[in-house]
Amino acid sequence: MGSMDRIWQIGLVVQDVEKAKQELSGPYALTWIDEERTIDVVHNGERKEIPLRYSISREGPVHVELIE
Repeated sequence: MGSMDRIWQIGLVVQDVEKAKQELSGPYALTWIDEERTIDVVHNGERKEIPLRYSISREGPVHVELIE
């Protein structure tokens, strides 16, 4: 199994990206790159467009991704 020093990004699914950013920004001194887009999915044979919001920390070496 690989070592933890190879991990460069951790993704967290959250209910509210803005709230999660506020909670993580102060203690860890993180700043964010915000993205919004729509993704196409098929659920029970029905195609839908779903809004996707996410933010990725600028700081590393391990980056935090928040996905709403």
